[in-house]
Amino acid sequence: MRNILSVFLCLVLFVTILANYSLASPIIYVNIYPPKSAQPNSINYYLKPGDDVLILFRVNAIPALGSMNSFFVTITHSGDTLNYEIYNSVNNPNSPGSPIQKGGLSSPTSILFPWDSDFVNLPTGQRTKLVSPVGLRIVNTGKKAGTISIKIGVNESVGGLVVNSKPSGASVYVDNKFMGTTPLNISGIKTGTHVVRISYQGYADRIRTVIIRPHRYELISETLLAPVNTGSLYVDSNPRGASIYLDGDYEGETPRRIDFIPVGSHTVRLSKEGYRDYVQQVWIQANQTTTISISLVVEATRYKLSINSNPSGASVFVDGIPRGITPTYTYVTPGYHQVKLELEGYLDYEETVHITGDMLLNINLQVAEGALVVFSEPSGGDVYVDERYYGRTPITIQRIPAGRRIVTIKMPGYADWTDDVLIEPGKISQISATLKLAGTLQVSSSPSGAKVYLDGKDIGVTPLSNSGIPEGTHNLSVELFGYKPWQGIVEILPRQTTNIFAKLEPAPIDISGLTVSPQVYKVKTPFKKDLSINFTITKPATVTVEIRDMEDRIVDVLMSNFRSSVPKLEVKWKRDVSPGNYKVVVIAVDEDGSQAYREAIFRVEEESLLNWILYGIFGLLILWIISILL
Repeated sequence: MRNILSVFLCLVLFVTILANYSLASPIIYVNIYPPKSAQPNSINYYLKPGDDVLILFRVNAIPALGSMNSFFVTITHSGDTLNYEIYNSVNNPNSPGSPIQKGGLSSPTSILFPWDSDFVNLPTGQRTKLVSPVGLRIVNTGKKAGTISIKIGVNESVGGLVVNSKPSGASVYVDNKFMGTTPLNISGIKTGTHVVRISYQGYADRIRTVIIRPHRYELISETLLAPVNTGSLYVDSNPRGASIYLDGDYEGETPRRIDFIPVGSHTVRLSKEGYRDYVQQVWIQANQTTTISISLVVEATRYKLSINSNPSGASVFVDGIPRGITPTYTYVTPGYHQVKLELEGYLDYEETVHITGDMLLNINLQVAEGALVVFSEPSGGDVYVDERYYGRTPITIQRIPAGRRIVTIKMPGYADWTDDVLIEPGKISQISATLKLAGTLQVSSSPSGAKVYLDGKDIGVTPLSNSGIPEGTHNLSVELFGYKPWQGIVEILPRQTTNIFAKLEPAPIDISGLTVSPQVYKVKTPFKKDLSINFTITKPATVTVEIRDMEDRIVDVLMSNFRSSVPKLEVKWKRDVSPGNYKVVVIAVDEDGSQAYREAIFRVEEESLLNWILYGIFGLLILWIISILL
């Protein structure tokens, strides 16, 4: 009985693990519409170690809607190590070509995609004209799963700065704030004049004044002056692999040679798990190499220090050394140690702990708060922060959680004023809004029931009446499935009503956005997944979906003469077929007999023998573990 139960539990665990195994690289589409619309405008995606996702930005630069200057992407993540790649003019998402830029992805990272000027590549500084669609691939190369959060803004009044240096690795400061090391792409910089300082140990600092213009990159490329009055240090240890800290800065692991150290006295500290830290003063002489070789002493007693935080995800530093993300643990020597936690949006936590045995720290982080002063012209406007009402202008609001907050001011007879403001911990932010007089917009269409977009924002369905439209010129779009979009420019006058009638014309039948996932479809596998087929039609039609081989012979019919009254369709398919290349064929016929045809190629492969062997070994291993436990 016990053996039967062991086999059953092993199979359940085995199938559960395989059910989460995926070979597909998912694709997310983002449509960019001027002047300020992105659909969707935010993305959250969970990445396991080794997973990746490709985001394709499709820019719809329609002159009638307004000019397309740039779009701006801000990425935060909870993983440990992520990389990114940027692709231009991605005609085939399954083979996007060579990336025009790639690198590590810190959190947060901002990337500016200029549309009426050039993208500046790293590390070459080469300029590239972006062509839609633009691809952004994010890969989890670390050992920890996590969620990436992406926010997209269109035509925001920010610019970017690319900084290169020889030698690379120089620290870059903008207005005395450290931004990273060269080669460096800094996006989301406020327009105006800024002071940039490039600093590298042993070299003279370079200071430049740069004017940041909206929707474009500025390039700074500096050759730092040759080092003077510097020497080198060679550090070795027994055992090797000890972390080297020179004057408190991490320099790598032993053995290692460190160059361009200023002449004079410096502090060297070696640290390795299971050994006592070693500290020594060294004297660096000009144009000479100082050598030290240290035999580390085994640390007889070390205790486990476990650290939890609420909320979790905080960076942990013990004695200034990074020790992971909460919840985490590390081993420390007896005595006093400095513990520090950092988490965006929360106050830093610092505590000195006395270690006499294993210790558990449960730390409640305090929300970082700031203040906001709001003025409006005219005064007396109702103020909302993240949809919470606070009072009327002028007003000072205390204890607002730090971070970006949406501020809205409402007043009868005036258009709502909305903007986001950055609340910094312990600081007072200030905004002053000039409210615009409002008019009424009434939109009707033939046929009715069409969606109405004003300046790219969905404001309702026809027939529509909206009394809070700011005075001035606006871009108007009326859209209904099966019809061509109606677009125009409307002039809103204060306290007056503007009437618009849109006569919609039938759209020709067409198929767009045909995707097949996964591109490599596995057969003869214990965890066969569905083949997912997605596409969009422009009007109601009779739809047929077929799987064909490369000689156009029908292998299977997934959908036959299906009458669709919705634009977006998804079809699933699961079947064993011979390995090779196949294609999905989609045919749509409207009520007039007009036809649209699209096809997409995918590949069928058998599960490899090596994978089957690995599955068997894994199953036997689980079975052996369960038999021991029982």
